[in-house]
Amino acid sequence: MTHAGLSGPCEEFLKLRLFEMLRYFTLMLCRCTDTSRPRKDEEADGREYYFVPRDAFESDIAENRFVEYGEYEKHLFGTSMDAIRQVVNSGKICILNFHPQVSSFNGCRNS
Repeated sequence: MTHAGLSGPCEEFLKLRLFEMLRYFTLMLCRCTDTSRPRKDEEADGREYYFVPRDAFESDIAENRFVEYGEYEKHLFGTSMDAIRQVVNSGKICILNFHPQVSSFNGCRNS
């Protein structure tokens, strides 16, 4: 499931309502974003983000390993196909949260 066009409080309200309605289903908001920004002390790799060196991130972009990616405040962020596969392979439905104002969308591929 993807959505685009909403932002701010309206978007957050709709996401919360969606999860309230579907809380009995096996869902996972795909908080599986890679980033090139430094990890903060309270963050853990693989929990908030997957922290990746910028050169490795750029290499993954060149190899089309991201469904979407973008740059925000000089740091790269993106959702990799591998992260989505991890969620799906765990038996859950992956819900992606794209930010069209900073994202390049590669489209859906059969992979």
